[in-house]
Amino acid sequence: MSETRERVHIEDGPKRVRTYIGGKLIADTKRLKLVWEVPYYPAYYFPREDVRMELLTPNGHTQHSPSRGDAHNFTVKGGDREVGDAAWHYPESPVEELRDLIRFDWNAMDGWFEEDEEVFSTHTTRTRASTSCTARGTSRSR
Repeated sequence: MSETRERVHIEDGPKRVRTYIGGKLIADTKRLKLVWEVPYYPAYYFPREDVRMELLTPNGHTQHSPSRGDAHNFTVKGGDREVGDAAWHYPESPVEELRDLIRFDWNAMDGWFEEDEEVFSTHTTRTRASTSCTARGTSRSR
């Protein structure tokens, strides 16, 4: 767990997570980072090594966050779909942990999976993670 900068809280994700667009697997990781950019719900951040970077094209668009720095956006192409600004990264973020991670726009992607279960929101990630750990017999809670 890491508390860095103003409002950025980072934790390791407990599950394998995948995302798809146009029927193509875009990212698949067991090393997910959950990043609370605002205090409500986490966003999924993927290690760059677990993203099919050949399907992401830098598009020259940027966005600024006071706590995360300047994001550089990508167009994501999978199958017959191409979506601008569907992913971004913070290569020079003041939050060092974010520099080699890729974040995807939840609504731009066609599908999200935690393990083999399709998920429709990160809003329940924390609860499901706690429940899964308990169900597996571990005493660890998040």
